[in-house]
Amino acid sequence: MKAAVLRDFMTPLAVQDVSIPKPTESEVLIKVEVCGVCHSDLHVADGDWSQLAGIVKKPLILGHEVVGTIVEVGSAVQGVKIGDRVGVPWIHWTCGKCEFCREGNENLCIRQQITGVTVDGGYAEFVKAPATHVASIPDNLASEQAAPLLCAGVTVHRALKQSRITTGQRLAVFGVGGLGHLAVQIGCELGADVTAIDISEEKLALAKSLGASRTLNAASDKVVQQLRSQGGVHVALVTSAAKAAYDMAFYCVRPTGVLLAVGLPAQDICFPPILMAAGEIRIQWNKVMDTNLTGTFLFSQAVGKAMIRQEHGKIINMSSVAGLGGASSDLQAIGYHASKGGVIAFTKDLACKWAAHNIQVNAIAPGWFPTHMSSWILEHRKESLLAKIPLHRFGGDHDLKGAAIFLASDASAYVTGHVLVVDGGQTAW
Repeated sequence: MKAAVLRDFMTPLAVQDVSIPKPTESEVLIKVEVCGVCHSDLHVADGDWSQLAGIVKKPLILGHEVVGTIVEVGSAVQGVKIGDRVGVPWIHWTCGKCEFCREGNENLCIRQQITGVTVDGGYAEFVKAPATHVASIPDNLASEQAAPLLCAGVTVHRALKQSRITTGQRLAVFGVGGLGHLAVQIGCELGADVTAIDISEEKLALAKSLGASRTLNAASDKVVQQLRSQGGVHVALVTSAAKAAYDMAFYCVRPTGVLLAVGLPAQDICFPPILMAAGEIRIQWNKVMDTNLTGTFLFSQAVGKAMIRQEHGKIINMSSVAGLGGASSDLQAIGYHASKGGVIAFTKDLACKWAAHNIQVNAIAPGWFPTHMSSWILEHRKESLLAKIPLHRFGGDHDLKGAAIFLASDASAYVTGHVLVVDGGQTAW
C-alpha cells in the first residue's frame, strides 16, 4: 500500500510502498477514506514535544483523525463487522484497568497507545486498530466532516461534558475557529442557550448559521455588559489563544459558573481571587491528553518491561510538565500542582506494580529550568518569575544532578514511588 512515512524528525514525509498491516485477533483492518491533518502531527514530525519525542515510533505513519471502512476483522472481534464505517482517534488503545481508566479518565491511561505516535496512523491506504476503540460513524455524517470530531470535537465535547451544563443554561463560546465552531454545535445539541463571541463578522455569521442564539463582536460590542445584563453565563468556554479572550470571559461568568480553558495563550493569565471566592467561580482546564505527562507514562512502561526480564533496575523520570507552572500567578500555581499530582500518581502506580521485580520508580520535578523550550519565556519574564520563586533563582544543573545521583545511588536502595522537588522553592507557597 502507499503511505506517507516519517523516517526521522525534521525531515519531509516520503510517500512509499509499505506492507498492509495484519490485524491481530482483537483488531480490525480499515481501508482509509479520509484522514485529517492536525497541528499535533507537525509537532510529532518535528520532534519538538520533548517528552513525546522519546516514544515516537520510527519509521512512523502519522495521522490520528482517521475515517474508513472495515475490510478485515480478527477472530475475537465483537461489536463491529466488515463493511462498517469507523473512526480511529488520537487515543488508540487504553488498558481499562489502571486507576485513571477506572475513574473514567482514559485519556490519562498510563498504558495507552497513541495513533500516529506510538503506532502507525492514517496517512496511508490502510490502518489497523483495536476493535474496542474504533468509533462508529453515522450514515448521515460525511467522512470528511467526521474526521475532525475525532480530535477537535472530542476536546470541546469533553470540556462541556465535565462542566455539567444542562438544557436552558447560558453558554458563551469565545473564539469561533476550528474548536469554537464545534463547541457552538455541541452546545446547541446539549440544549444550551449559546452566545458566540469573535472579532470576525464572517465567523460570527457562521456561528449564527450553526445555531448560536446570538453573536457578539468583541471589537465593537460591550460583551461583558450585555452578558451580565442577562445574569451572566453558566459556562464560558474559551477556545481562543488570546489573553484578551480570557480577561473578557471571566467577567461574563455568573456566580457558581464555570470558565472552561481550552485555548492556551502564550501570556500569563490571572483572575482576582476575591471575585473567584465570592462568586464561587470554578476554572477548569481541559486537555484530551497531556502530551508531556503521557509521553513519560509510555516511556516508563517501555523501559520497565525491559527491566522486568533482568529483575532489577531504576527508573528516574524528569518531566518538564512536573514544573509547568512558573509561579507567576495563582492560576498557574493550580496548574503546577495538578501536573505534579499526575506525576506523583503514576510514579506511585508503577512503583507498586514493579516492586516485586526489584525495580525502583522515582521522579524529579525541576520547576522552571533553562532549556531551548523555555528560553523565550525566561528571557522575557525573568524578573516576574524570580519575584514569585521563594529562593529567587531558577533550577540549575547542580539541582538536577544532585537529585539524579542520589536516586541512582545505593543510598536510595529503599526509595521508590517518590517525586523529589528541586524547583527553587515554588511549592513553599
